Amino acid sequence: MKNPIKKEKWNSKLKKGKIKVRFNPYTYVRTIVMKTLLLDRQDYDKLIKMDFNEISGFLQETDYKKDIDRHAARFSGAQLLEKSVVSNLSSSFEKLKRISSEDIKRIIEEYLKRNDIENIKTVIRGVATKTEASKIADTIIESGTLSREYYESLISMKSMNDVVKGFGIINAEEEGILSLIEEGKSLAEIENVIDKAYYLNLVNFSKKISKQGRIMKEFLSAEMEVTNILTVIRLKKAGKFPKDIEGMVFYMDEKKYDKFLKDLVNSKSIEDIFAIIEKSRFAECVKNGIEQFRKNSSMIDFEIGMKKYLLSRYKLLAHKNMLSIDSILSYMFSKDVEARNLRIIVKGKQLGVGNEFIEKQIIV
Repeated sequence: MKNPIKKEKWNSKLKKGKIKVRFNPYTYVRTIVMKTLLLDRQDYDKLIKMDFNEISGFLQETDYKKDIDRHAARFSGAQLLEKSVVSNLSSSFEKLKRISSEDIKRIIEEYLKRNDIENIKTVIRGVATKTEASKIADTIIESGTLSREYYESLISMKSMNDVVKGFGIINAEEEGILSLIEEGKSLAEIENVIDKAYYLNLVNFSKKISKQGRIMKEFLSAEMEVTNILTVIRLKKAGKFPKDIEGMVFYMDEKKYDKFLKDLVNSKSIEDIFAIIEKSRFAECVKNGIEQFRKNSSMIDFEIGMKKYLLSRYKLLAHKNMLSIDSILSYMFSKDVEARNLRIIVKGKQLGVGNEFIEKQIIV
């Protein structure tokens, strides 16, 4: 099937030459103002206690008013909220691009490719589990750089092989994804290779950015470390050996294999991994997650703790470098988290989950 999206729109082969990012106080100040519109802990505490109509009313007093008004004629209840959250996320990032110069816009688009990656992984999981096409399509979040038509073309394919060959944005053969499928590797391992391709592409991109690239690499380093920790635990849980896990992690400098990460990879058990983490800077944020894993082998609370760590890390970096690319990256990450939080609340209400459970899932 012909790919409806031009491949050069998401091209891992970056152009040569440095990218000069000019000092743009207008964009940075506007971004800081946009950040003040984000929901806070008190807002979430109120929303968790509300029904769908009350949530809609509350959000109409916020930055979500236009989105709710736009969708209210066709949708109601949970569906209205879901549509409004997704469209607000997309329109917020589009606004950010509009108020940015071309050099900053390029950085924004590189960052947004992570949402394309998440959508592609969603399609792979859906096709692999033979999920109904319409249900896969409903989970696509249009806040990346690729269109819904692109994803629909992938969803219509019959097998994982066809899906990854139709990527267009990642060379599935070059990255070894086709080989993993042929060898019957797990979805987690396949998704890890896709994540790795994204992050290494972004690292290469950041190296081309003059001055501001150093700041961007601080963000990436934190994200990659968290991703690696989660990957090691999942693979160790699946019974993988260190030599298998080592090839699945990635880092900023290919020549520098971080000792902390190396110790995690070479650990004999998940308990050994936890012992290392409990002595690290991550200890406090994952304390509850480790306790819950020991009780029920669930990674949910651990992952939430790591996300909270990243959010606090980004806020700190943005505070230290307010008039820099930090303010933009921090806002985008925070906005993604806000959309996730709202969707968790809506989904929890749909499923009749208790407020206490929903509250534990919120990342602030």
